[in-house]
Amino acid sequence: MDSEARIEAAIKLFPVQPFVYERDPRKAMSACSFAIVASSKSGKTTLLKHIISKVFPEDLKVLFTMSPCAEIYTSMKKDCVFVPTYLPDIIKTCYLINKNTCNHYQFCMIVDDVIGFKGDRQLTKLLCLYRNSGLSAIIAGQDLQMLNPTGRCNCNSILLGKLNSAGRVESVVRDFAKTYFPRQLTMDEKIELYQRLTNDHCFLFVDNLNSTMVRVKLNASQVS
Repeated sequence: MDSEARIEAAIKLFPVQPFVYERDPRKAMSACSFAIVASSKSGKTTLLKHIISKVFPEDLKVLFTMSPCAEIYTSMKKDCVFVPTYLPDIIKTCYLINKNTCNHYQFCMIVDDVIGFKGDRQLTKLLCLYRNSGLSAIIAGQDLQMLNPTGRCNCNSILLGKLNSAGRVESVVRDFAKTYFPRQLTMDEKIELYQRLTNDHCFLFVDNLNSTMVRVKLNASQVS
């Protein structure tokens, strides 16, 4: 079997499915975390908005972004408190509020295309510890390296979209997809497979809690 045939066979292992995520109703504080990694024009913001509205409809949401006036955020103004940079003290304050109110509130911290937070202690605590105190997280950006290794390993769900650099694709494949892609493929073939699987606004949804990876795409009814 030649390279093209191997790639085509691998694509069939990942049919497109609708994106579905349900928080655990058995848990009173069902906090969870997402990382969305994709380049511009890949459908990243549309997916982010869907997750915010459908997975976290009742949470108190704080969105950190360096472009708070961007048109893409217009529909989110009524649901989120916007912070025009990354301020870790806000995350710590939300944690302390719940610490002193017996986890009374459900918070969702959203970081979208912000730079300079990779080694921040509060972000690491948010992904590793604060979900036990009712703080959920959505971290969205264009590079896997936006998170440190500890943060990457502790994200419950990773959504991997179209990436414009082969180097970024290789990094993502090594860190997240190599367990799920056919072992007989070379790295060049895995890079090509990833690029094809994430065409047309598709994402690879890695569920770290259940050790699964599926290919997903929002359908017309899910796009707001």
